[in-house]
Amino acid sequence: MQEVRDTPPDRAGEAVDRRALVRRIQETVGAECNVPLANILLVPAGTVRRTTSGKIQRALMRTLFLKGSLPACHEVLDPAVAARVGRRGGECADLGEDLLTPEPAGGGGGRW
Repeated sequence: MQEVRDTPPDRAGEAVDRRALVRRIQETVGAECNVPLANILLVPAGTVRRTTSGKIQRALMRTLFLKGSLPACHEVLDPAVAARVGRRGGECADLGEDLLTPEPAGGGGGRW
């Protein structure tokens, strides 16, 4: 889960491509940790709940995620995880099922 801000189009007039962002996250985690990353949830800024000292309330966030209560701007979920998560609604949701089998970094075949 990562918070994202809506940003105005860049100088070329292109909006933020969340699918490309997810692909970069998958490639980076895959390359650094040598594991595939199948579950990514991008949420609007301010969604992640924190304690008064600034720590993420992980148990609460997990509960909200499993209930399907978090507003997703973009999500890529493994089918097993998606089956456990409550139905998501809203205009912001954009499922990226095609990103569940990410290509290795550099686009070549083989290991991450």
